[in-house]
Amino acid sequence: MCCISVSTSERKSDCIPIGIQSLFVGSRREKDGRDHDLCAVWLHLRKHLVCQSGCRAVSSDREYEKSEDGNPGTVNAFRYGGFWCGLITLCGDLLKGFIPVFLFASTHEEEIFFMPGALVLAAPVLGHAFPLFHRFSGGKGIAVSFGCLLGLMPFWRPFAILAGFFLLFSLIVVITPNFQRTLVTFLCSAFTMFLRFGVCGISLGFLFMTCIVCLRLHMSRELRMKMKIALGHSR
Repeated sequence: MCCISVSTSERKSDCIPIGIQSLFVGSRREKDGRDHDLCAVWLHLRKHLVCQSGCRAVSSDREYEKSEDGNPGTVNAFRYGGFWCGLITLCGDLLKGFIPVFLFASTHEEEIFFMPGALVLAAPVLGHAFPLFHRFSGGKGIAVSFGCLLGLMPFWRPFAILAGFFLLFSLIVVITPNFQRTLVTFLCSAFTMFLRFGVCGISLGFLFMTCIVCLRLHMSRELRMKMKIALGHSR
């Protein structure tokens, strides 16, 4: 993309697209070389532009990479992008899992309980955790996993199992840090689904999802702190 360089006090040089420049070219000429005004406008606009998956500000600095885990997921979107950025990211992650599973379950009602259903359940989580266009470094897949199980509606029990363990270990028997809580939640949910549904596409699919989430957690740079367990009222 064609661009011009403008000197500013904030940076030695900044790249302004020709399309943005043309919007203000008249005012630039009237102000006799006050390029810093144009650059200030561009920098202000750039901070509010939304990028592809994580509502990241369009800049060379990726704020989520400064977090403990460097994860471009929902939690860091809320933390570094604000409420609306986090909400949009959460909805996008849920839909990423919901849409393909719901479409498959609606058109292949029987196959969802066999191996094809297991692969469809796990595919969105795999693509989210190891995205091709993000150097195979994605999110943990927690919100996407919930979206996949929501796609099984009206078969609601798998979603209820994962949500139940998530609430249990977040509010009642509180496990910290988040790294350990996520591992325990997914492992307990996978074990419960095999007990409840036996060996079928749904339980196998969630087992694949659990393996992907655990692998992504293992590969993250999040600190491996000792697990702590406490009752919710005693924290």
